[in-house]
Amino acid sequence: MKSFLLLLILLLPAAAVAQQLTGIVLDAQTNVPVKDALVSQGISVSRTDSRGVFHLVLSVVVDSITVYAIGYQHRRLRMQALHFTDTLPVYLYPLQSSLREFVVKGRNYHKDSLALRDEFAKQFNYRGPGISDVLWQYKSPYDAPSVSIGLTTLASMIGKKWTKEYKLQQKMLAYEKERYIDNRFTEEMVEHVTHLQGDSLARFMREYRPTQHFLQTCTDYDLLLYIKHNCETFRGITAPASDTTHAS
Repeated sequence: MKSFLLLLILLLPAAAVAQQLTGIVLDAQTNVPVKDALVSQGISVSRTDSRGVFHLVLSVVVDSITVYAIGYQHRRLRMQALHFTDTLPVYLYPLQSSLREFVVKGRNYHKDSLALRDEFAKQFNYRGPGISDVLWQYKSPYDAPSVSIGLTTLASMIGKKWTKEYKLQQKMLAYEKERYIDNRFTEEMVEHVTHLQGDSLARFMREYRPTQHFLQTCTDYDLLLYIKHNCETFRGITAPASDTTHAS
């Protein structure tokens, strides 16, 4: 009991100084908000929204913050150098200084993905206790090997999906999946094939977003056909409203 109270006393100062950092990630060349950038400090990870805004719970243990976004140079910010304001601006520089033009193959996703895996290797490689960790053999006095169950490890295995490490790993995997789709199914490509713009383009991108499995098995030509075919369906659905507008 005394040990528990001592530990609690030691942890209270750290909890007291923990604070939340609010910031915004921007393109250093255009000042455009960078969506879906990852901002991390130890096991605390946040993702920027459509406005480039993030909220991160800070820890006194880790002295730096890492900001990562596909297509940009990642940044590492030292805590001592930060000036805490209402909203901290973070500027990222594109990997290529030239404007991104429409190219069927898009950006070098494989290189970016490897960089992401390297930067967050601990989170991606997390493995909770499995069945082999629960069962262990011990020498029986009757010569035949016996198997015992580690109840503590079993409880950890059952509850691993509720751990911070597991949830963070799933968040990282989901982020990687969405980035893969964004890399193949780009607004530039869809606009080039369909000539849709504005709200119509955004709606098409949302309603006909392909799955990761489809993109991993299709060629660039297959993807172009997919976009063209679904655009015909999309125009057929929206045509009556357009005709009514023209009629008026």
